[in-house]
Amino acid sequence: MTSHSNFDMDEIGLEILTYLLNNQDSRDTLEGIIQWWLLERYIRQKITLVRKVLLELVSQGLIVEINNPNTQTSYQINKDKIQEIREALKGKT
Repeated sequence: MTSHSNFDMDEIGLEILTYLLNNQDSRDTLEGIIQWWLLERYIRQKITLVRKVLLELVSQGLIVEINNPNTQTSYQINKDKIQEIREALKGKT
């Protein structure tokens, strides 16, 4: 096993043990653990990072932030920058 695999195993083990320590009456299947324990925690951890990336893309003018007082803020591509975005993504996707 490579050190990267050991890191993944250690990290996942810590995630499972932390969840179980905080929710001592919990039990679940493999699929449930992945979906409800690990994925939910991963998503919560990434919210801050995604927010920063969105703000950076807005500041670069590549996406547009739409604020509506009746709904949550949403984001969409800046259609004036489509060609620029295509060029930037060429070979990266």
